[in-house]
Amino acid sequence: MCINKIFNLFRLDKRNIFNSTLNHDNSKFYSDVYNGMGNFTSVYKSPLFASKPNYFECDNLHDAKPDITPVENNAEQSDDQDDVDLYYDSWVDVEPNSGVVLRSAQKLMISALLEKDELFENQNRFVPVYYVLRTGNFTETGVQDVFNELIVGFSMKLIFLSLSVALNFFAVALFVFSCIKKKEAIVIRENEDHLLNQTE
Repeated sequence: MCINKIFNLFRLDKRNIFNSTLNHDNSKFYSDVYNGMGNFTSVYKSPLFASKPNYFECDNLHDAKPDITPVENNAEQSDDQDDVDLYYDSWVDVEPNSGVVLRSAQKLMISALLEKDELFENQNRFVPVYYVLRTGNFTETGVQDVFNELIVGFSMKLIFLSLSVALNFFAVALFVFSCIKKKEAIVIRENEDHLLNQTE
């Protein structure tokens, strides 16, 4: 994705949904057991956990998660790990000179934790409740409206830079030319002195 070489790509820090064994800061959120699952129990007042889609990178859930077969996509078949990560990650693309967010994606899956009791005697189990997918990007017209002044500024910068390079080149050329002429004048003067000495 060459466009990411133009923009600054920002993603959510993976450590935010690590369990407290891998990220000690998450112990205050009671994320003690399940890695890759953010504990939202205190927020929703119910046993809800947030994760990446399809429990991506939730590596210690084992049989606690249901079998979910993701839809085949080009990203999952890609050899580029960045393509795979972007398919599951939440991210924003920021234009570095203006700080404007040009593209963004929010991807989040909320699951309920059903703990074993009289009805569920086998083990704890996660059940997906809902999936959040929000994406957005600037249109071509929107980019033109926002970045016209920035384009003018860059054009002026390029013009001044070109003039500066041209003036520097001219100064160097003038210096080299003056050095050559000075050397020729010294040689001519030495030849004249030599001829005068011979005539005397």
